[in-house]
Amino acid sequence: MEQSLLDQLFEHASPLETTSTKQALQIRDESGQGKGDIFGEFTKAYTFEWAATQRHTGLHVQDGTATKHCMQSEEQVAAWLMKDTLKPSPQGETHQWNLRIIAFEALKPVGAMDRHLFVPLPLSRKLFLQISVHFELSAAYLGALTSRNVEFSRAFDYRNTTTENSGKLKYVFKQDWSSSPKVSVALTYDPKTRQSVAVVFGLYEYYIDRLFSTVEESRSLLLAPMIVPIVALEHQTQRYEKTSAHIRRTLNEAERATGMRFFANPSWLENGVTDNILYEPEEIADWRDADLIKMSQTVNTIASYVAFDENQLKRTASILDFIEQETAELRDKCFENQEDDLVFMHNAMLSKLRQLRAYRSGILGQYPYLAKRIGAHTQTLLNLFTLKDNEAMKTMAELSRQDNIAILKLSETSTQIAEDSRAIASATARDSSSMRVIANVTILFLPATFIATFFSMSFFNFQHPNGPKTVATEIWIYVVCAVALTLLIQALWVYMSRKLELRISKMQNQEEVAEQMLLSAKVNSRLTQYTSRVKSLTRVRSERAQPTDRASHDLAKTTFRPNSLNE
Repeated sequence: MEQSLLDQLFEHASPLETTSTKQALQIRDESGQGKGDIFGEFTKAYTFEWAATQRHTGLHVQDGTATKHCMQSEEQVAAWLMKDTLKPSPQGETHQWNLRIIAFEALKPVGAMDRHLFVPLPLSRKLFLQISVHFELSAAYLGALTSRNVEFSRAFDYRNTTTENSGKLKYVFKQDWSSSPKVSVALTYDPKTRQSVAVVFGLYEYYIDRLFSTVEESRSLLLAPMIVPIVALEHQTQRYEKTSAHIRRTLNEAERATGMRFFANPSWLENGVTDNILYEPEEIADWRDADLIKMSQTVNTIASYVAFDENQLKRTASILDFIEQETAELRDKCFENQEDDLVFMHNAMLSKLRQLRAYRSGILGQYPYLAKRIGAHTQTLLNLFTLKDNEAMKTMAELSRQDNIAILKLSETSTQIAEDSRAIASATARDSSSMRVIANVTILFLPATFIATFFSMSFFNFQHPNGPKTVATEIWIYVVCAVALTLLIQALWVYMSRKLELRISKMQNQEEVAEQMLLSAKVNSRLTQYTSRVKSLTRVRSERAQPTDRASHDLAKTTFRPNSLNE
């Protein structure tokens, strides 16, 4: 079955189209380098059909009818393909399908999707071949989908070989959108019957609904074959405008956070006009309160968006040139065939193209200005990081200076204590010398003093008039009293000395414990303060060091293509 469909597809194709398609099928079937199969799981298919009213006076595009359907399975799509293109004619009127569109909802990305890899088509190989054969799509469509370079192509129906223009015209368009996978449109147009069929891949449900609604609103242009790609490009341009507005708002907020949005025109100040000043001085935010790392990441992100959108707008210009050229050729042929209604329609399409060009040119003109603003803001962030690092170094130097002053004061105190200790030691040495002299003198005269005192007592009488009696018998009383008193005094001295030593020792222990506790508390407090300051300074330096290289590096990588944007 599939081989039969392939034979039908290649029957009227050129050798180049046949080769590219076979190459694409062969490469994808082998799943080279983990790219997987070109065909994936079916999601949903949406159809749009429009039929103009055919009367005896001609074809009336404004009185046509439009129908939309949502299909949940490939069987429904296959049945829709087999539906007759001619409807019954009520009251003598004939309704013929002039435009048929089928759009397949794009597969949702899982995790971080690599946009450089091919996203599988949301249908089976068999259904794709059925659609290609039934709609007589270009055989090069599959090759264009798998190629990274093809953006548009044109082919002719080779069944009629008499003249080149007698067959159907077949077009392929492909473009990258940042908010969805690669968007592609395959279009077949029959100039004789004025019928167009289109197959769309890569859009999500929201964009498909917008595409069908805009096409339905353009009733006067529905006979022109390029209406589908033009509407798709118009929606893409509107998304670029929203992206540009979002980038400007984000950049304004970042500039205000760093104080860059405060400025005034000199002519305003000369004329005394202050209403146009963006921000009053007191309203300017302090850049020290801003998260510079997050701000750097935001600026790098919008720089990537600017680079991607600018590149896409420039690449799309060639598609607009191609559409304009094809539309002009069709208009000239209609003019030769005296088909005035189609000539008017193609002129309207050319006018719409010129408006779209001007629209896109206006958006494209904003990107160099935004890129310069992003560059200036990135340089400002680098300067702020440097300034923050300098402030951190200044704070560290101040802490080091305070520590040096404290160490110097401690050294001076230690020197003073040493000097006082030396003076006390000198005084103690002098007192010891004096006491030694006094002790020596006392020892020298103490025996003689004792003997003189002892023999001067009344117990001895060497001058008794009645005889030789010289010593009294009561001398034992002196000996007893003297020994007892001496022992008592010695005992009291020993007791009081020990009690005093214990008290002094206890007081010394308490003082030592108090001094140790006080010293420990001071050391811990000092260490805590120093540690907190060091951590704070280290964090500041790390904040400066991390985004500085990344900010300058990421700004240079402006060719990065983002995955999505929160509009």
